[in-house]
Amino acid sequence: MKSIALPLLLVLPMSVTAACVTDEDKGDEENAPAADGKDDSLVRPTYHGDLGFDAPQVAELTAAAGHHAWTFALSGSAEVDVFTGLASPRHRAEVDTVLYLYKQRADGSWGSYIARNDDAGSSRFSSLDRTLDAGTYRITVKGYKSSTRGKFAVTAQCSGAGCAPAEPAACTLGTTYGEIFEQAHLAVMNRNKITTAALPDLSTEDRARIVLAVQQSSHTDVTTAEEAFARVDQNELNFTWIVEPEAQRRYIAIEYGAGDNSYGAVFGRGLDLVASIHDGDLMGCELARATCLFSDTYYEMRMDAAFSPAPRRTVNGNTALSQLEANQVLAALRDVYGAQITDLATGFAFPDGDEVNLQRYTHRASNTAFDVVEFGAGDTSVGLIFFAGTANVAGVINDSSIEHCAFVE
Repeated sequence: MKSIALPLLLVLPMSVTAACVTDEDKGDEENAPAADGKDDSLVRPTYHGDLGFDAPQVAELTAAAGHHAWTFALSGSAEVDVFTGLASPRHRAEVDTVLYLYKQRADGSWGSYIARNDDAGSSRFSSLDRTLDAGTYRITVKGYKSSTRGKFAVTAQCSGAGCAPAEPAACTLGTTYGEIFEQAHLAVMNRNKITTAALPDLSTEDRARIVLAVQQSSHTDVTTAEEAFARVDQNELNFTWIVEPEAQRRYIAIEYGAGDNSYGAVFGRGLDLVASIHDGDLMGCELARATCLFSDTYYEMRMDAAFSPAPRRTVNGNTALSQLEANQVLAALRDVYGAQITDLATGFAFPDGDEVNLQRYTHRASNTAFDVVEFGAGDTSVGLIFFAGTANVAGVINDSSIEHCAFVE
């Protein structure tokens, strides 16, 4: 506190009032991870993804979300300052946060924390300033007491050469469309030439993919699949279905000729455009070769000792769900049954038994938690796997197989 301009007699009482609140004054911290990392299983944070630098991220401590986590990566040595503060100017109440810093190990686990801060100066907010080496780090924010509630912002600032992102790894598909068929770690499941004769049988999703693929050429004005077919050479498109078994990822490549040049797009799940094909080259691909950390099937995941399961809940249209659970269930039903699912009331009529299974799993080594929404659909197991506490999809359960994996190393 700056008090130079105030008379000494006034400064002393104010300094006492604004003195740093110690842990002894507040009692013991509750739900704190042990320094040796053994109790870190207590901290199953709501994961928010990449923290980024100089961009405050807002979260809220609630009864359901008592721990929040973000990650950031350094390509080399750098000084990183991470701190919590007011969520916005209108949120003036300080939240008694505790900040923990972890570094990811070679096996993907986090281990014990490497730094901790409770009260920064005279504030109940937290701050950590450290010089760190290259690697991936996790920030966890929790309340000092289990009853601590409120919105807060967390910000990371970085200085040094390591702040610059590392050079992107090579695209798992290769550098050209032709190289897709030469990659030993990829398997081409099927190839088919599609003409306008197939239009009546195309799904809404395939029609949208075709439009996006043709827009990768000079035909950026096409808006329908019919228009797209009319613009490409011989009015035909080459569909290729590709699997990357090690990463448990699937792709669909749509390629065509446009003035004797090769154009198109490669898609992952849904309309996720993984790469554009420009004159035969693969452009914009940021997917590196990886290994999925999920089991091959959901049945195997349920038995896998690498995951710690929480009790399973079976819910139906009469079950009270949190807003997040409702959003996750609705997303899973729509992923399987499409846009005909307008709300939960109609959605629960589709799965076997009009029921959906909800279960949380925690990957023991990395302490990463997942929310699974799974149900039967004609005697097969389908659904979605979410990063816990979010609507971000980590995997797709399709006929029990886990596909489109986003939990990789």
